[in-house]
This record gives sequence, C-alpha cells and structure tokens, in this order.
Amino acid sequence: METAMKNALFSGIAAHLAGLVTTLDEIAPPHQEAGRRLAGWLSTHYRRGEVLPVVVVCTGNSRRSVLGAMMGNAAACFLGVPEIRFFSAGTTPSAFNPRTVRALQAVGFEVEPTGGAAAPGPEGSVNPRYEVRWGADPDQRVTEFSKALGDPALPRESFAALMVCDEADAGCPFVPGAAARISMPFVDPKSADHGPREAERYADVRDAVGRVLIAAVQESKLS
Repeated sequence: METAMKNALFSGIAAHLAGLVTTLDEIAPPHQEAGRRLAGWLSTHYRRGEVLPVVVVCTGNSRRSVLGAMMGNAAACFLGVPEIRFFSAGTTPSAFNPRTVRALQAVGFEVEPTGGAAAPGPEGSVNPRYEVRWGADPDQRVTEFSKALGDPALPRESFAALMVCDEADAGCPFVPGAAARISMPFVDPKSADHGPREAERYADVRDAVGRVLIAAVQESKLS
C-alpha cells in the first residue's frame, strides 16, 4: 500500500518528502518530544480504514497551521496511512495567506481558488476558499480556508490538536472535543514578510513541520 500511495502523490511532493526523510536528524529536541507524543497517540487510536483526525492550530489559520495540515496529509499518504487526516484551524481566523500558497506550490501542491469565500476575519479581510491537492485521487484534496476551532468543516471530537504557535498554545489551554492536545510551536514566518528572505522563511517552516510529522507517523509504525 505504501508504494501505491507514493505513486498516487504528485511527483514533486513525493520527491520533496523523500528528501525530508533524509534530514530527520535536523528536528529540534522539543519537536522530537512533541512528535513522540503524537506518534504514541496515533499508534493507540489508529484503525485501518477509519479516518483518524489531527487538527493543526495556530492563531490566524493563515500560515503555520495550513502548512502543517497540508504537509501532514501528504506525509500520511507518502507513508501509506492516508486514514490519518490533517485539518487546520485558528484561534482568531484571518485568511489563507498568499505566501503560504506559494510555499506549498513550490513543492508540488496544486492550490487553486474556488471562487468562493468564507466568513471574513476580525478585521474584515477577504477569506477566500482554495482547493488544495497533493495527488490525483479524489481523496487527496481539501477545500482550505481560514476557520476557527468548532467550524463545521472540522472534526468535532476524538481528534489530536497540535498547537503550532506560542500564542494559540497559551490562549487555548483547552480544545473542546480534542482527545489529545500537543504543544508543538514553530517560529512564525510572518516576521519575514516583505523582506528578502520571505520565501526562504516560509520554506523553512514548511519543511520543519513536515519533518516532525513524517517522523511521528514513521515512529507510530502504522504503515
């Protein structure tokens, strides 16, 4: 099954993930520990053929949470366990950031606007909906937009919540419906916006969270 799922992934994504697998020793110790907690939860709750949801949470649901959810979905397919499904959410939703779109497209994700929009963020900014695809199979795609915990597009219970920013981690000590809450903060790439290292910073965060999720799924020994 693992080989079949690798073949189903878009080739650019599969090649990128294969490269990340060779650099798992770059995972920082705090992220190693968080990854082990996630691996343990996955191992305990995984049932082949049944969706096992993980919700990746940051503040605005525009950068880190989206990068994490999409890299997680691709990693799960790459490792032959597509039943593990990653979603993204925010504590104060804003919009799927165009820089996040470009960071995903750079490694082979197809990201296209649907023409629709979700509820605007707190400042009234437009919140477009995108279709994100990591493979040709109908199950390898999702409609992505900025959304709050509790949104109807998200699992309501029995999911693991990954808190990937310090602000969301501190501001949301309890996640309703979550069966596990795991602190896994990453540096916000927003600090590089409009600067010469903007694309590099987004790529760094994309790959850092990708490594942790690959390692967690591998360690869970599900595939």
